[in-house]
Amino acid sequence: MKTLKKPLSLLMVLFMCLGMFAGTGITAFAAGEIITTYMVDLPRANDPNKAGWNHPVLNFLGGWSTTSHDNFSVHAQDSFNGKALYCIEPGVNVHTGDQYMGRGEDFWDNYPSSLNPTIPPNTIKEYIGRIMTYGWQGNVNTSWMSGNPDHANQMAGYIATHLLVWETIVGERDSQFNHVWGSGAGKNNVIEYIAENHPLRNQIFSQYSVIESAVKRHIMLPSFFSSTADAGAYELKWDGEKYSTTLTDTNGVLRDYTFTSSTAGLNFSVDGNQLTITSSQALKGSVTVKAEKINAQRSGVVVWTDGVTGGGT
Repeated sequence: MKTLKKPLSLLMVLFMCLGMFAGTGITAFAAGEIITTYMVDLPRANDPNKAGWNHPVLNFLGGWSTTSHDNFSVHAQDSFNGKALYCIEPGVNVHTGDQYMGRGEDFWDNYPSSLNPTIPPNTIKEYIGRIMTYGWQGNVNTSWMSGNPDHANQMAGYIATHLLVWETIVGERDSQFNHVWGSGAGKNNVIEYIAENHPLRNQIFSQYSVIESAVKRHIMLPSFFSSTADAGAYELKWDGEKYSTTLTDTNGVLRDYTFTSSTAGLNFSVDGNQLTITSSQALKGSVTVKAEKINAQRSGVVVWTDGVTGGGT
């Protein structure tokens, strides 16, 4: 008489792997280092496309606001053609020649939660790191002309990246990086910074969409995981040859992950959007499976500040 094998209950738990810092050179960063900021206004004086760079007074979520301007200011490090910097305090005045002290990722440890009604400071830091990973990185160019295709692409990339940074800062991005419209709370939306007749509007929002999609995919979990990274319990059933269960990911990100377990005998295979887990032997109790993000790098975030949050750079 053949003895029936008992089913196996499997507890799936996801451990997110953030990976190593990349892209900003944070490993070489010395805390306390001083930089000088330089401001480059767009459009440049000899750019023939002068219309559309303006924006009115804007009031955002989190209590942030900007006055009206007829240009877009680009921030650069230590020279007018220096490495591009991104402002994380919308509406706070910065001038060429201002000097600021560098802080590492510990800047966010004491960041006031009142400045963002949607996500906590640690999530802000993580999202800015993702935006820096996929957004525009390079040097500012005082010769930028909107009619030059290469220059237009660079300017659009900078502006698109800046919009997403500001959306993250003020609270227009939620825990899944979905858009939270400020207009729903009677506020302006960050994207209103770009006028309808801006000469680079289409290019800006094209790059904006690409960066947004890349960040969303980076943080997206397979659909069988909850937002808390707990996949719950699944039963491996005997099919006459082995114990197995198949989980379907409707988010289409399975191939971005590897799956392992310290329990011997468990095998994992991915076919399209399906993860199949098998075992040739019955196991007692529950086991834990580790899902690890492939290439889960993000850029380290260095903050240059005057030490006054809400009143510095």
